[in-house]
Amino acid sequence: MGIRWSQQLGNTERFAVELRFEDDPDGGEDCAREEAATWGAFRIWVRGTNVCAHLEEGEIVPSIHWYLIGLLEWFANSWEPLLHEEKLPGKNSAEDAWDALEKTAFPPLHLESSRQRSWEQEWAEWRARHALQTAREGGLFPDLVFRRWRDRIEISWGDAVTAGAPAHYRFLSERGVERLAPKDIAEPLYGVLTSAVEFLMTENPGSARIKALKKTLDQVPSTALDNRLAWLVGLGRTKSKILQSWGLIESKLDEIPRGRQALLSSATLSGSLAVEGTCQAALMFGSASPTLQQRDVMKLAGLAIKAYAPRLVESKKLRALVRDEPPASLHEEDYEYGYRLAEETLEDATIRPDDAVVDLQPVLSRLKIKTVEIELTDTEIRAISIASPHHQPTIAINRRHRSNSRPFGLRFTLAHELCHILFDRSAGQQLALISGPWAPIALERRANAFAAMLLMPSEIVRRILAELTVREDSAEGIHEIAGKLHASPIATLEHVANLQRWDIATRDRVRGELVEQPQASPGSGAS
Repeated sequence: MGIRWSQQLGNTERFAVELRFEDDPDGGEDCAREEAATWGAFRIWVRGTNVCAHLEEGEIVPSIHWYLIGLLEWFANSWEPLLHEEKLPGKNSAEDAWDALEKTAFPPLHLESSRQRSWEQEWAEWRARHALQTAREGGLFPDLVFRRWRDRIEISWGDAVTAGAPAHYRFLSERGVERLAPKDIAEPLYGVLTSAVEFLMTENPGSARIKALKKTLDQVPSTALDNRLAWLVGLGRTKSKILQSWGLIESKLDEIPRGRQALLSSATLSGSLAVEGTCQAALMFGSASPTLQQRDVMKLAGLAIKAYAPRLVESKKLRALVRDEPPASLHEEDYEYGYRLAEETLEDATIRPDDAVVDLQPVLSRLKIKTVEIELTDTEIRAISIASPHHQPTIAINRRHRSNSRPFGLRFTLAHELCHILFDRSAGQQLALISGPWAPIALERRANAFAAMLLMPSEIVRRILAELTVREDSAEGIHEIAGKLHASPIATLEHVANLQRWDIATRDRVRGELVEQPQASPGSGAS
């Protein structure tokens, strides 16, 4: 079969794409001329894996063969959300987008019928912007999903059965998640797309469809930064609402001196194809509910502006502890990762506790991390962390979150936010993260584990276990441990269960006993 044009760009060990146009084996029957002109093949590599490789009638085929006009149009029309939209449809239900789409495909049964219809529509629209299979137009494409993940692009894929796929057809790479720098994806992908369309124009100079495709691609490098920031901030569940909400924020920012507006809305690095770095507004509101009220938006924007301190140099003690730690690999649980980071942090004299009850306020003072209170309408937001070379490291406690009204809950919040400040800065520099249901799940779980180990160091827990007067795997034992640590019984249970490697049955039994025998621990309240 004759190959009329082909190109491969990128690094297969990071991201690469190959497109080929070949002679249509059916000679253009039963399809439009533009479709017949784009019969060909494509391959995509992610971290060395060819996600298009598949088994067909017992033979390994490395490429997908089909009419590619729909694929080219999908990349062109979805470019901005594909590389800038992070929030998932429905709820923040999973660590990666492929898994989230699987879990939210059907609305919760408790929703009213009108809300169920909205859920289904929002899910379908989100999937159409991010899932490669929505461009297949009858072909058999890999189940690949692209989305933004803070300052990275996440590509996730799985082995869901494709409608119309014969039993002998299956993809070889069954499940994967990778996060890459935007330029590693945007540059080779855009280069191949534009070259492919230029070739198609030479063959079909009068095609209105191909002209429209070329026009859409040509406009990508001149896309306004505001448009991209709107997708990064993601306040809304539909495209129109997302763009409208950012416009409202910008109009409110006009009330702030122009120099300070830039603190929120200027990207650290904005390439012509995508925002390479990020900005405070994107980092902060990207981890907020898409339905965040305008009142809270302005309070959070004001918080970031107040934390701006261009002449401030972070304390040497803090800088010595700060490093960029990506989420856990597939081979390490989030809680194990958080525990490890906490144990490494506890080795520093600035952090090490003197007794069983860890007092974090002196630690934060020594690190020159400021703590403030804020009252938000959204009661699910626990706290906000802000840090950068030009900001006073700040932890803002939401007074309206139920846990922050209790001593142990407040201590846990501070320890959780300390983890974000130390290890979750974008590229090791900027941080503006809202801890709540819409924050990245892996980062939240890791910060919870970090907080548990920081407030309940393993050596102290084991010392208390050795002195117990009752069995550790009982409600009485957990209450006794929690009382000595000034911790909540539930948090103590989870921590001790992890440290002692309890099986699920034991953990569930003791949790049930705690529910049946509530008993406040000294100084803790409940969490």
